[in-house]
Amino acid sequence: MNIYCFSGLGADKTVFQYLKIEEVKLHFVEWIQPLKNESLESYSQKIVNTLDLQTPYSFMGVSFGGMIAIEASKITNPSNVFLVSSAQSSLEIPFLFRLLARTKLYNIVPDLFFRTPNFFAQFLFGTSCVTEKKLLNEIIRNTEVKFLKWALGAIVKWDPKENGMAIRIHGGKDRILPLRNQKIDLRIENGSHFLIVSHADQVSEFVSLFAKP
Repeated sequence: MNIYCFSGLGADKTVFQYLKIEEVKLHFVEWIQPLKNESLESYSQKIVNTLDLQTPYSFMGVSFGGMIAIEASKITNPSNVFLVSSAQSSLEIPFLFRLLARTKLYNIVPDLFFRTPNFFAQFLFGTSCVTEKKLLNEIIRNTEVKFLKWALGAIVKWDPKENGMAIRIHGGKDRILPLRNQKIDLRIENGSHFLIVSHADQVSEFVSLFAKP
């Protein structure tokens, strides 16, 4: 089984490094530059065109990557779509975040702010040990701000016509995308938005149940 992995905003394949799923080959999808004001649907189509999809295959998306995985699944034929700490609609994103994105207040914030590690980011992501904090700091320092700002605008405009049959993995203590009444297949009660790292063993074990030939 092949699983194509879509990382979150600012992140890369390092967030998947602790997954250990038997009989599965992980493929890490590289982001490409979006057009100005490009929709998630259009961007997902371009991403799919860069993939050499091998069957059988599944998609796994973390946070923002889950939204891309949903749209990509509508124009391909994956066996499964795993959403980790992600959303199936922009309506699942907290109102404050949507407000900030719609008003585009982030455009007046200096780029350096988005690339500077800080306590507030650690709090939001729920990092709990030195390894997690170090990894998050590295992700923040390497954030491509132009891509981040495009994605924030695209997310609030995202209105998926159908959600598909995604398999959802989410943390009960996620501060960025807090749970309300969503149907979650694996709810990790003490998991934060960074559970792809902090609870990699549980995620791996759960995904392996669907990845067996």
